[in-house]
Amino acid sequence: MSHTKKCEIHGTVAPGFESVRQLYEHNMNTMAEENTQLCIYYRGERVVDLWASATNDTSFSWQKDYEIGVDEIDLEHKSIIDNYEKLYHYMITGKGHDYYDEMVQFLEKYVNEHFVHEELFQKSINYDQMAEHAEHHRLFKEKVFGIIANQKEKEVTNMDLVRINLFLKDWLLHHILVEDAKIGIFLGKKANH
Repeated sequence: MSHTKKCEIHGTVAPGFESVRQLYEHNMNTMAEENTQLCIYYRGERVVDLWASATNDTSFSWQKDYEIGVDEIDLEHKSIIDNYEKLYHYMITGKGHDYYDEMVQFLEKYVNEHFVHEELFQKSINYDQMAEHAEHHRLFKEKVFGIIANQKEKEVTNMDLVRINLFLKDWLLHHILVEDAKIGIFLGKKANH
């Protein structure tokens, strides 16, 4: 049984490899796969670099209920969500490669500034989960520096864009909306005592 859906295909194919794109698009629109990527090298040159997702809206925008109640931290959280959204929109318009370096530079600055601000604030309120939270930051920072190191002197591929997109979305969903929300809950409990 085949599934029929309409997927938007992103990426590039070298001249002479257009039929690969057509077959890829056909398979994405008729098969059960939801998210795929295809990168083919021929004689050492990348000739196909495609990706697709059946989920059309993977955007993520700032909502007031994400706030923890600390202006500086909330603004910094909003900035990473805004930059994620910017990356997403560049990707779906085929311009993600142009924004990749700017995004990586933003992330490097973010992990070096925001994490310090957040950890200092946690210390000032005697946050009871500060050590665990700092470990989350350390691991994220390690991954960001890994992305930076792996990308030096290398052309950005669609796969790199997909990886950074998924990496950031995972961070936004699991850290900012779960772990950082705990800081807001902690502040609320302190205010009620």
